[in-house]
Amino acid sequence: MSDWKDDPRSAIVSEEDLANLTTPPRTHSLPTSPPTSLPNSPTTRLGIGRGVYPWAKWSDGRWHTITKHQDFTVSPATIVNQLHNYARRREMVASTETSGDKVTFRFFKSAADRERILTAETREAESQYADVKPDENGIY
Repeated sequence: MSDWKDDPRSAIVSEEDLANLTTPPRTHSLPTSPPTSLPNSPTTRLGIGRGVYPWAKWSDGRWHTITKHQDFTVSPATIVNQLHNYARRREMVASTETSGDKVTFRFFKSAADRERILTAETREAESQYADVKPDENGIY
């Protein structure tokens, strides 16, 4: 059996050959700064991975309207799914409504709490228009 050095398939590269090797030029540039934040959401970040949303602010029991490309980067259907998942993990209930690129939502402590509050808000809204009567053409 011959020595591996005698095998032409195991050619040894000389130092001169190594010195003549060059790295091909890069065809793209590397990012020089971290991803930028969305203008209306300082805690939201763009880029690879999960976005960070201001969940504590959104969980204050008030209605919030968020807009794609300002407050979130995923599709409205995806953010609605994330809102419901967030609520479920914290034993809350989310009420959501989507209109184009806008999502309006609110977190409630429970389903019973949601029904009680929404019913009260509906009654209040209806009472504001109780005195409104149609004109002679039947238009309100």
